[in-house]
Amino acid sequence: MKIVAHLEKFRRFNALRAHFDPTSEFELWYWLSLSAGTALINAALHSAQITREHRSFATQVVHVYLVMEPDGSSRHAILRDVDVIHVGMPAFNGPLPSTIAEAFAAMEIIEKFRDPCVRADHPINQEVIETCSTAYAKCVAAALRIVPLPHTVVS
Repeated sequence: MKIVAHLEKFRRFNALRAHFDPTSEFELWYWLSLSAGTALINAALHSAQITREHRSFATQVVHVYLVMEPDGSSRHAILRDVDVIHVGMPAFNGPLPSTIAEAFAAMEIIEKFRDPCVRADHPINQEVIETCSTAYAKCVAAALRIVPLPHTVVS
């Protein structure tokens, strides 16, 4: 995707996230946190020229993307150095700049709750919510140091 599209997706997801109660609507709040953070990380990766903007969308298979054609059709293609699906998918060779590494580390904290809390039956408690919320704020703050987004409020 393009930086502008990632930023718009982040804005929408972040705004929606604020409408959900993490205690009673954890799954929606969690997926919006995960999706918003990933969109913003992708914008930051493109801005830092670690990955490239591309007219494609990530699938759930590493390196397989849906490429949009000028005529509106699409096709699957194997691509490198475009959007990440999740932090570490795909993995990067070599160290990342410290700000990107900070955003990744925060996102990894959020990611560790996906399977136990959303796909399994780990209890959603205040500690889980606070941990995810703090990590989300750190991820967003780090990514916004690379790709500033004026007038964004993160909750």
